[in-house]
Amino acid sequence: MDPERRAGGLGWLWGWRELGLALGLGLLLALLSWPGLFLEGESIYSTSAALAHEPWKSALPEGASQTPNNPEVGDLDLYFFPQLAAALRRMHEDGEFPLWNPQLYGGASAIGNPQVPVASPFTWALLLFQRRGEPFDPARLSLGLSWMGILRYLFCFVFGFLWLRLLGGGRWTALAGAAFLSLGPYNALWRFSTPEQVASLWPMVLFFAEAWLRNKRGSWLGLAALSLGLSNLGGYPQTSLLFFLFLMGYMALRGEGRRGALAGLFVVGVSTLLAMPVWGPFAEYLDHSRVRELRAAEPWLPKGGSLGLGVFLILALGLALRLVWSKARERPRAYLWMGLLLGGILAAATLGGADGQALFWFFPDIAGHPCFGGFHAGAGLGPYLEVNQDSLGLAFFLLVLAFPGGSLRQGRTLLGLLLLAASSFPILFQALRLAVPMVAPSRLASLVPLVAAMLLLRSVAEGKRLRVGERRRCFGRSWLLLLGVLLVLLVHGREMLHPRWTVGIGLVAGLLLPLAPIRLWAPLAVLPSLVPGLGFHPAQPLAACYPRVSLIERMQREEGRLCVLPFDALPGNTPLVYGEAQLFGYDGLEPKRFFELAQYLPKQGPGLPREDWKAEDLRLGDPLFDIFGAGLVVARKGAKLPKHFEVLERGSLLLARNPRALPEFQYLGKAYDLTRDPYALARRNPREAVALERPPRGKARDGGGSVRVLRRWGNGVELELRGTGGWLSVRRGFDPGWRVELDGEPVGFETAYHIWMAVRVPAGTHSLRLRYLPASFVFGLWAAGFGLLLCLLSGFLFRRGVGPGQ
Repeated sequence: MDPERRAGGLGWLWGWRELGLALGLGLLLALLSWPGLFLEGESIYSTSAALAHEPWKSALPEGASQTPNNPEVGDLDLYFFPQLAAALRRMHEDGEFPLWNPQLYGGASAIGNPQVPVASPFTWALLLFQRRGEPFDPARLSLGLSWMGILRYLFCFVFGFLWLRLLGGGRWTALAGAAFLSLGPYNALWRFSTPEQVASLWPMVLFFAEAWLRNKRGSWLGLAALSLGLSNLGGYPQTSLLFFLFLMGYMALRGEGRRGALAGLFVVGVSTLLAMPVWGPFAEYLDHSRVRELRAAEPWLPKGGSLGLGVFLILALGLALRLVWSKARERPRAYLWMGLLLGGILAAATLGGADGQALFWFFPDIAGHPCFGGFHAGAGLGPYLEVNQDSLGLAFFLLVLAFPGGSLRQGRTLLGLLLLAASSFPILFQALRLAVPMVAPSRLASLVPLVAAMLLLRSVAEGKRLRVGERRRCFGRSWLLLLGVLLVLLVHGREMLHPRWTVGIGLVAGLLLPLAPIRLWAPLAVLPSLVPGLGFHPAQPLAACYPRVSLIERMQREEGRLCVLPFDALPGNTPLVYGEAQLFGYDGLEPKRFFELAQYLPKQGPGLPREDWKAEDLRLGDPLFDIFGAGLVVARKGAKLPKHFEVLERGSLLLARNPRALPEFQYLGKAYDLTRDPYALARRNPREAVALERPPRGKARDGGGSVRVLRRWGNGVELELRGTGGWLSVRRGFDPGWRVELDGEPVGFETAYHIWMAVRVPAGTHSLRLRYLPASFVFGLWAAGFGLLLCLLSGFLFRRGVGPGQ
């Protein structure tokens, strides 16, 4: 359909032909990219980072790969997959929506953890892959994640194609742009992680937003808000906040000024309401975690040398850009000098605190990772590193830098700022932190594919307007500019030349670009950036996804909480995959109270990073360790454990019992004020008296009472208490979201042992019910209902007007 007709209205998605073309080609690319999933039913969600360690390494079926396929993003299967497995196990076997995570840190908010999106419909769909009436199967979860990843890829590809077609792109250009959005470095790297779960739905939002800009039907805004709300439920709000700014700017610039800005604000506001059941608890979780202290410890301003260098580099960058568009651009030699200046700026930026990602804007780095011992299964590629998340490729830069044009200049400036800030360019990333607190600058890479796809379309349109001779002169000047940049970068960072075949693909595509037909410009420009990510997640048989091992089965026969150090014995949170409780888990959002106490466990005192903790280096024999309630301890072979520990298993790892561990529920008559002597926790037996953080009410007495568990579920517990009165300590992480009822009446609770809960109990027989239901979640449900109502009423709130071309 020609641009004039397309501007007049959408028709029915321009007919089924456009939609069918996008869906058909999207499925074909998926089949070519992951044939093992479609043809063999294998999983492309890799759990290999965990399987590279014992005891799983020895238990793998014959022929399964024992080398980590994706060590750079090993967080997925070491930390987040186990938490997701624990949440899905409860949903599948118990029919319970997980608001509380009883395994991690001795308890933490599950609904408030954005890295395990339990409220996302994509997560609920994973239950369809479990067999009804059978126990939870981690391998089928891995398979479900694979198919959900393919589904999000199709959403991204199809709506990316339709959005780019609405912007005026031809079919070949729109298909290339859609492929870059869905299969490009950013989504390829984070395929099964929260960044991709959020960003893969953005093209859908932009399509509906552009549809409203075309014909002003309010229902399009409702669909945009609904799809953005779905994206918001997929992961970190940090990434969503950046897209909010992008979307509002997009609609203000492409709309009718104020009306477009108001429409963008409506979409952002309603999508925020839809995400409030998660974002509200996340704000509370963040407030009670130590992330705030970690952020506060980071400098808000660069050091003196970095500051001076940053100012110089920005001035030099401005000079270089000014030269590009001055009269000097008529002399080809000037482009080489400008390229040398730009390359020098990018190379010098690493001296001012930048992480060097600019080296990989042109050629991706897929070799040399220290965790990697060979080429991964079936693909012949090295690991795909995080520095590639904003890699665009030499041919892409050759195309978008070639032609003049006001809109191109603005787009190139925006893309350059995004790349520089995402690569920690001095001052720019500090400015971002000041403007949007709690946002990591590297997350700006999520916006790079969107801006790059728009630039791709505009570059092809501008080049099409020129004559053949002028096009080739423009490409020649672009080549000289990039040659100057590469000459400096190749001297500064030679590692970017490995493996050589990636460099070869980029150079060949760049050389063919000036000679190719216009419709092939966009495919040639994006091809070099797509190839390295195609085999990043190789298929593996389901039998290789967390096989059963004897040590895990032995742990399941024992009673007691499990203490595993995530960097020492069993890697990460892996016991959660099998339904095991765990104490020293990890998700990057450690509760502040938990960490304040745990930092005194190392024998050398506070300050030892978590990744350096080993069992033999901790005060395992002190009362302080007993407070954490670890009845079972897993340590490396040969570790020296306290004499009172009972060793249960000797193999590649040690399994031992700690008989002094604090029980889950403890009914005591005595309590003491911890504020008078905070170090009493390290001296006093936690089984003798409950440690409170204020003077205990009533007289201390011997005795206490007995506790019987009537009912237990993930979000709570019901108890029967018999005794002479006193204090009940509950080994549940202290959180304001808990609701406690004694004999059906609400009662308050206090902090016990700095990390747990305590409830005052009168003499006699009583029933006690603890239920985790944070007020922020309840408020979020009401807010989401109101947001859904606004989506349905959007057609009335934004009545249809006259769009461009009508």
